[in-house]
Amino acid sequence: MLPTSPESLASLSHELRTPLTSIIGLAEMLEEGAGEHAGYAERIRSNGEELLGLIEDILTLARLAGDQVALDSGPTSVTQLLETTARDHAPTVEAAGGRLVVGKAPDCPPVFEADAGLLRLALRCLFDNALKFAPGGTLWLRAELAADGGVRLELRDEGAGVPDSLGERVFEDFRQGDERITREHGGAGLGLALARRALRAMGGEIALVPCARGACFALNLPPL
Repeated sequence: MLPTSPESLASLSHELRTPLTSIIGLAEMLEEGAGEHAGYAERIRSNGEELLGLIEDILTLARLAGDQVALDSGPTSVTQLLETTARDHAPTVEAAGGRLVVGKAPDCPPVFEADAGLLRLALRCLFDNALKFAPGGTLWLRAELAADGGVRLELRDEGAGVPDSLGERVFEDFRQGDERITREHGGAGLGLALARRALRAMGGEIALVPCARGACFALNLPPL
């Protein structure tokens, strides 16, 4: 069970972050003067950063599960969100051999209610998931009017899609599908769980929606 008390989280955060930060710092120093062994130092650093990111995600999941995240919600511009998301994620998508296509429906509201940090977290988790399971293809991010007058964001990829047998279980904590998927793609199965908890903390929701090809996730964000 994940610890959710503030004291436990603070202790866990310190105990895990402190040694990892030191390892990453030492690896960076080694890279500068390691010569032919610089590749080993770089692998130590990159693996340390990956592990540190996983620890941060686990702690964030625990805080969200324990309702310990202080919301800072406010008006969010759809146009600015799309521009920022494209700037943040397009380089990574292109580096994987794919491309990101961003669009907005004519009737999409100009603003909606959101916590900027939690929304960035949810989108980062969705992009990471898409790049893991559908690298090299096109990703579509589209904003449109939601049924409640808010904004609906859809992120669709060109991958194999989500098996019908999984359905809503893809949003469970530490859910990675089956053993074959875990062996092939790695990961801890936290991304979609984090995205759902982040959306629900803001009064929104995320769902897996049917599409002709690939996987499509819809984020419903509340109106102002």
